[in-house]
Amino acid sequence: MSKRGPKLLIEDMLNAIEKIERYPQNIKSVEQFMENDIISDGVIRNLEIIGEAARSLPIEIYQKYSDISWKVIKDQISPLKEKLKIIWEEIKC
Repeated sequence: MSKRGPKLLIEDMLNAIEKIERYPQNIKSVEQFMENDIISDGVIRNLEIIGEAARSLPIEIYQKYSDISWKVIKDQISPLKEKLKIIWEEIKC
Protein backbone atom coordinates (compact mmCIF):
# COMPACT_ATOMS: atom_id res chain seq x y z
CA MET A 1 0.00 0.00 0.00
CA SER A 2 1.05 3.54 -0.66
CA LYS A 3 2.36 5.79 2.09
CA ARG A 4 -0.51 8.07 1.08
CA GLY A 5 -3.78 7.16 2.73
CA PRO A 6 -6.97 6.23 0.86
CA LYS A 7 -8.40 9.75 1.16
CA LEU A 8 -5.36 11.30 -0.56
CA LEU A 9 -5.34 8.59 -3.23
CA ILE A 10 -9.01 9.25 -4.02
CA GLU A 11 -8.25 12.99 -4.15
CA ASP A 12 -5.41 12.24 -6.59
CA MET A 13 -7.85 10.27 -8.75
CA LEU A 14 -10.47 13.02 -8.69
CA ASN A 15 -7.88 15.69 -9.54
CA ALA A 16 -6.62 13.57 -12.44
CA ILE A 17 -10.17 13.09 -13.75
CA GLU A 18 -10.74 16.86 -13.63
CA LYS A 19 -7.57 17.43 -15.66
CA ILE A 20 -8.48 14.73 -18.18
CA GLU A 21 -11.83 16.43 -18.72
CA ARG A 22 -10.29 19.91 -18.95
CA TYR A 23 -7.17 19.39 -21.09
CA PRO A 24 -8.76 18.39 -24.41
CA GLN A 25 -11.65 20.88 -24.37
CA ASN A 26 -10.63 22.51 -27.67
CA ILE A 27 -9.62 19.27 -29.40
CA LYS A 28 -12.13 18.25 -32.08
CA SER A 29 -10.76 14.96 -33.45
CA VAL A 30 -8.66 11.92 -32.59
CA GLU A 31 -6.03 13.09 -35.07
CA GLN A 32 -5.80 16.52 -33.46
CA PHE A 33 -5.51 14.88 -30.03
CA MET A 34 -2.75 12.54 -31.22
CA GLU A 35 -0.82 15.39 -32.85
CA ASN A 36 -0.85 17.53 -29.71
CA ASP A 37 1.88 15.98 -27.57
CA ILE A 38 1.31 18.32 -24.64
CA ILE A 39 -2.37 17.47 -24.30
CA SER A 40 -2.05 13.75 -25.09
CA ASP A 41 0.90 13.39 -22.70
CA GLY A 42 -1.03 15.22 -19.98
CA VAL A 43 -4.10 13.01 -20.46
CA ILE A 44 -2.02 9.83 -20.53
CA ARG A 45 -0.08 10.83 -17.42
CA ASN A 46 -3.29 11.52 -15.53
CA LEU A 47 -4.70 8.17 -16.62
CA GLU A 48 -1.54 6.61 -15.21
CA ILE A 49 -2.07 8.51 -11.95
CA ILE A 50 -5.60 7.10 -11.70
CA GLY A 51 -4.33 3.57 -12.31
CA GLU A 52 -1.45 3.91 -9.84
CA ALA A 53 -3.72 5.36 -7.16
CA ALA A 54 -6.31 2.63 -7.72
CA ARG A 55 -3.64 -0.06 -7.39
CA SER A 56 -2.51 1.50 -4.09
CA LEU A 57 -5.92 1.57 -2.42
CA PRO A 58 -6.49 -0.90 0.42
CA ILE A 59 -8.68 -3.91 -0.28
CA GLU A 60 -11.31 -2.53 2.11
CA ILE A 61 -12.03 0.26 -0.38
CA TYR A 62 -12.53 -2.29 -3.20
CA GLN A 63 -14.88 -4.28 -1.01
CA LYS A 64 -16.84 -1.28 0.27
CA TYR A 65 -17.28 0.16 -3.23
CA SER A 66 -17.62 -3.07 -5.16
CA ASP A 67 -19.90 -1.44 -7.74
CA ILE A 68 -16.82 0.34 -9.16
CA SER A 69 -14.88 -1.60 -11.81
CA TRP A 70 -11.57 -1.42 -9.94
CA LYS A 71 -9.95 -4.12 -12.09
CA VAL A 72 -10.66 -2.13 -15.25
CA ILE A 73 -9.28 1.03 -13.67
CA LYS A 74 -6.13 -0.73 -12.47
CA ASP A 75 -5.46 -2.86 -15.54
CA GLN A 76 -6.59 -0.75 -18.48
CA ILE A 77 -4.54 2.38 -17.84
CA SER A 78 -1.65 2.31 -20.28
CA PRO A 79 0.67 5.00 -21.66
CA LEU A 80 0.95 3.29 -25.05
CA LYS A 81 0.50 5.64 -28.02
CA GLU A 82 -1.53 3.05 -29.96
CA LYS A 83 -4.26 3.19 -27.29
CA LEU A 84 -4.87 6.91 -27.80
CA LYS A 85 -7.95 6.29 -29.89
CA ILE A 86 -9.54 4.29 -27.06
CA ILE A 87 -8.50 6.94 -24.54
CA TRP A 88 -9.96 9.66 -26.74
CA GLU A 89 -13.32 7.88 -26.93
CA GLU A 90 -13.36 7.36 -23.15
CA ILE A 91 -12.67 11.00 -22.27
CA LYS A 92 -15.17 12.38 -24.76
CA CYS A 93 -18.11 10.26 -23.55
